[in-house]
Amino acid sequence: MNLIRLATLLIPSLVGYALEESEPPPLTEIQQIKSLTAAEASERRPVQLQGVVTSRNPEIGDMFLQDDTAGVYVAPSALTEGIVRGDLVQIEIR
Repeated sequence: MNLIRLATLLIPSLVGYALEESEPPPLTEIQQIKSLTAAEASERRPVQLQGVVTSRNPEIGDMFLQDDTAGVYVAPSALTEGIVRGDLVQIEIR
């Protein structure tokens, strides 16, 4: 299993902000992300996930990431090129 670290990966509604000292601690489990209300998601909290790629469509570049709590869809990105099913991926979004 390959460990791949991605500095930023596009997960809808959680990208495009600057990390500030007063920001809350990062979300570290997929279930935490899936449990966010629309208002909470708009806060654009930092994310630090680690999970296994369970499915990847190489033609489109999208994939699904699974940790011990849940799975999440990850939109296509140049950062996901070369990732294959079974890879262990770390995602950090600030």
